Amino acid sequence: MITVPQMKKHLLLLNRLMRTELKKDIIPVPSKLSEEEVNKYFERLFVKKTDGEDEYYIPMKSKVELKIDEELFKGLIKKPKVKVQPTQEEKTKMKEEDKMKKEEMQKSVSVSVYNKFLKDFIKPMQDKRKAGEDVKKDEMEVVKKYIKLSQEIKNMIKKNLPNLFERLLDPADKERKMRKEKLTEENKQLMKDIKTQAKEEKRMMKTMTE
Repeated sequence: MITVPQMKKHLLLLNRLMRTELKKDIIPVPSKLSEEEVNKYFERLFVKKTDGEDEYYIPMKSKVELKIDEELFKGLIKKPKVKVQPTQEEKTKMKEEDKMKKEEMQKSVSVSVYNKFLKDFIKPMQDKRKAGEDVKKDEMEVVKKYIKLSQEIKNMIKKNLPNLFERLLDPADKERKMRKEKLTEENKQLMKDIKTQAKEEKRMMKTMTE
């Protein structure tokens, strides 16, 4: 059922259409019209009447006909959108598609980073080695960059550059992991020692105050 606010919208739209149509019959300022224009408007808008021997003129009845565009009124009542819930099969399919898209994107990013690593670090180092130059600093820089790469890119390097991987990159990476684990263990032990010492100091303070 149509609501009062919707009815108001319909009346407002009809009012606008009527005003637009009536504007076509509005007479310009008569004092500014030429004699020919005055005659044209007068003949179109007035009709002669007689009362005995007297003559007089009255305006013709308006015959304004509105051209209604139904599409304008159709848009005034908006039907609520019915949200169609996807089936479980559709949800599963969408999840799989999203997963595939993410994997493809990640792969594309990894390939791009891998190619940049080869171009910016590996190839210059190899060119220097071929030319007989010292590459110690280059190797340190390569290792430094390699350590920060994702595991996926490291796997690509392992597959495509096995000699460099086994000789330099993998040993350096393993050594870094061992140092990191050692530091972690040392930090854990340090925290444990601090807590033990704090407990001992608290116990001693308690003994002294008793």
